[in-house]
Amino acid sequence: VKLSPTELSVLDLHGSANLRNFVLSPSTSCPKLGTLDLSGCNSLTTVLVQSCSVTSLALHGCPNLRKVLLHCPGLSSLSLTACPGLDTVMIWSDHLATLDLTGCTNIVTLKLH
Repeated sequence: VKLSPTELSVLDLHGSANLRNFVLSPSTSCPKLGTLDLSGCNSLTTVLVQSCSVTSLALHGCPNLRKVLLHCPGLSSLSLTACPGLDTVMIWSDHLATLDLTGCTNIVTLKLH
């Protein structure tokens, strides 16, 4: 699915069983998107988000998630709990206040910029 609606402020794909990869790029895509929920997506393996507007991202309960790459200057809250397959997390954010990695037992690379 390729989306770029200019007025979208919340995107909830919670529990989307067949979603494997999620890419939001370039940073001008969905310029009003503030909240993104990809939690409970059992097939999700890779997330790449480049956004100046996203402030909250939920990725908890994604057992097959391996890689999360986020370039979101305004991101303040990120939940990655219960993602046991996660091995790479790279985050570029100026406002990150909450990062929950509970249950992410296989992280090899964690970079916070």
